[in-house]
Amino acid sequence: LGRTKMEPDASESEGKDIMCFGQVYETKDNTPFEWKCTFPVNGYSVSSPLKIKFQQTRNLGIGGQLWCGSELMCKWIAKKLNADGKLLEFSLPKLTILELGSGVGLTGLFLAAIGAFHVMLSDLETVTPNLKACMALNPQLKSRTSVRALHWGKNQEKQLFSGTDGKVTWPKLVVGVDCAYPGTFDALAPTLKTLTQNGATVLLQQEMRGKRTKRFFRTLKGIQAQVLHEDLEKDREGRKTLHRIYKLTAKKRQPTVTSTKASKKPKMEEKTPSKEQLETWLQDQVTNQSAERNKEYIAKKVAEILPALKDFEVEKMKEIKIMEVASGTGQHAARISKELHDALDLEVSWQPSELTPDLFKSVAAWAGLSGCVQFVKDPITIDATTRWGSKALAQTDGKKYDMVYVCNCIHIAPWKVAEGILEGCGEVLRENGLLLMYGPYAIDGKLTPESNVRFDGWLKARDREFGVRDIRDVEKVGSKHGLTLVKMVPMPANNFIVVFKYSSKSMEQEKKSPL
Repeated sequence: LGRTKMEPDASESEGKDIMCFGQVYETKDNTPFEWKCTFPVNGYSVSSPLKIKFQQTRNLGIGGQLWCGSELMCKWIAKKLNADGKLLEFSLPKLTILELGSGVGLTGLFLAAIGAFHVMLSDLETVTPNLKACMALNPQLKSRTSVRALHWGKNQEKQLFSGTDGKVTWPKLVVGVDCAYPGTFDALAPTLKTLTQNGATVLLQQEMRGKRTKRFFRTLKGIQAQVLHEDLEKDREGRKTLHRIYKLTAKKRQPTVTSTKASKKPKMEEKTPSKEQLETWLQDQVTNQSAERNKEYIAKKVAEILPALKDFEVEKMKEIKIMEVASGTGQHAARISKELHDALDLEVSWQPSELTPDLFKSVAAWAGLSGCVQFVKDPITIDATTRWGSKALAQTDGKKYDMVYVCNCIHIAPWKVAEGILEGCGEVLRENGLLLMYGPYAIDGKLTPESNVRFDGWLKARDREFGVRDIRDVEKVGSKHGLTLVKMVPMPANNFIVVFKYSSKSMEQEKKSPL
């Protein structure tokens, strides 16, 4: 953190190191410090940075100190904030925001400083006096901030937002930093449920302290938890710790069908899984960290790509049939199928596959724990180097697929796997159907950046048949099977989603072309 001591006071006892979940800050009790923003943010520059003052009081415990997650949250907010003051779908100049577990209030004060209409800082009654002192250190934000006591799990939320006329005005946006840990799970969950069910979107920055924290977010009742961002930060011993930013919203309820007319989105019967079933899924679930990092980006981007391709005609579809080759743990099947259902108003039939059945239970577990069992079918074994099309079509009674999805496969497999995937797509895709493949690619013999060059070398050292593929080689083989490259979409971590469109006419022309 960029900080300068404002006012030395010899009467205060020397402060000890305060461990702030990945960072150590040396302070004196109740001694003001000035935090300087060291990253770009609207309205401020490096030469004239945003400054916020605060004081730490270690006898308050975790509520009286600055956690490193606060700065990680501020960095993410600054990155997502556009020039018009819009954060995600929210316009800050028009917004009243609640901060949960404010502590010394850095995140809430930061939001007020960058243009939020009003930020209500909240914490336990024992913490609010120091929080008010921190607010008082920033008089320029006085009209845009307030401090209120809030005890989670005590049904105090409604009273907090009730006006003198008895009208309750719930906040549209709630933020918090590192609120969830074993000592707060039981109290925090009902508060989050109350806020989301009354229309709030909750953004929580969280250090992931093992399986219990992950399970907390995964099993929140009535709440959809989505991972927006991840950071790896080093702790005091140099070990990396995972920090996430979650977006929490109320789960959508399916409306009761009262009309005799056909509805585009089918009514889904949501069955509550038994305790035994949940335990089985939790035991069977396998997590691939790479898939966990990229699934959100990919799901959102796929939902953007499909409507943008006019020949695909997704707007005319009620159901989309997707074949996935090399499904792995099943994380993408669950996340993307749900995104397509929610974003495009489609019934989804997602057929996972793998070379062996080793991860089939994990695929089912991810589908179950994500509430997607109605979308994700039972996995099948597929050897992409063989004629796999007939087996895939047998799952749909011969009906062609709208899309084939492949993620991080062809560079960690022999080239004949890529050839087999492209050949199979020519058999299973409908006219104007799509093949979407995610991963790194070279273009016209050039592979960038240097990290991808090193990755390619590492792959080839592991197996000489592995390696990052050139999109032109993929394109050449695809053309033999009616596939035309229509889009290369840049993605984080130097990857692409490459989109091929199938056309039987293209295949016929390829066959007629002279050698």
